[in-house]
Amino acid sequence: MQKCKINGIEIAFVDRGAGPLLLLVHGFPLDHSMWDAQIDVFAQRYRVIAVDLRGFGQSEVDANPPGGTADMELFADDLAALLDSLRIDGPIFLAGLSMGGYVAFQFALKYPRRLRGLILCDTRAMGDTPQVAAARRQTAQRVIADGPRSLVDSMMPRLFSEATLKRRPEMVDSLRRVMMETDRQTIAAVARGM
Repeated sequence: MQKCKINGIEIAFVDRGAGPLLLLVHGFPLDHSMWDAQIDVFAQRYRVIAVDLRGFGQSEVDANPPGGTADMELFADDLAALLDSLRIDGPIFLAGLSMGGYVAFQFALKYPRRLRGLILCDTRAMGDTPQVAAARRQTAQRVIADGPRSLVDSMMPRLFSEATLKRRPEMVDSLRRVMMETDRQTIAAVARGM
């Protein structure tokens, strides 16, 4: 992992391969490691950067997100600042999964000249319904009060097929560990921000 200080936060990222740039943005509440298998494949033809967004993985936690909310636009600004720090000015391919897609939409809106292509996986462009927004606020409150276990337990069946849950326990355990180690304040702030 490499690290660099941008926008007042130390951001961690993997940078491998050579060729056109593919920037990978993880889902909630994961980190860059969710892309490990894809990094290995794509690094054969592309320069692949997989980032840990602020507060996730090995990136520094933002102790004071504005209003206790992690804004997807701020994550997009972090991506642009990371590219600047690496002196990458040309257009890139940007891939985002779920929450990473929300970040990718913000990046596309704010930095369109920096995009060569956009890959959106299991995400959506529409805002939350009032019911979904209320559920996200409840999730934030529950995680602050009790930690991430109930969120993690509820997400596992949605992240893995039944076959993978049974046949690949090492993969499931690895992802569970990533989610359990994510700072509860970060989880809450991002739940409110989505």
